[in-house]
Amino acid sequence: MADFNKWIELTPEQAEAYSRRGNTYIKSEQYDNAITDFNRALEINPDDDASYNNRGYCYNALGQYEEALADLNKSIELDSNNAKPYKNRGISYYGLGQIDLAIADLAKALEIEPDLEEAKEYLRKIGVPGY
Repeated sequence: MADFNKWIELTPEQAEAYSRRGNTYIKSEQYDNAITDFNRALEINPDDDASYNNRGYCYNALGQYEEALADLNKSIELDSNNAKPYKNRGISYYGLGQIDLAIADLAKALEIEPDLEEAKEYLRKIGVPGY
């Protein structure tokens, strides 16, 4: 973490530094800190689809599914060929009880990235055969 802090200190206008530190916070389940860093990354670079996806992931982890949906929709708008925002949006829909939409997004994630285990895991939870 010290390396990321130093990187940010030296280059405070580089979105990637905040985004990478945010990912490190995710790994230690410090979601509020991660959201703060993704907010800053998006202030610097509002077209960073990965930061929208990762912030959406954090909102999901905190049970804030509506906030997650807004970020994940934006991430998909910016890059519709990335499986992770579809997987994460599927998890948001699952959390909101919108099972048909969850299945559609989880299936889309697997269409893009067939080995995405977390998408398969949620489809199994839902009871979709074959996963």
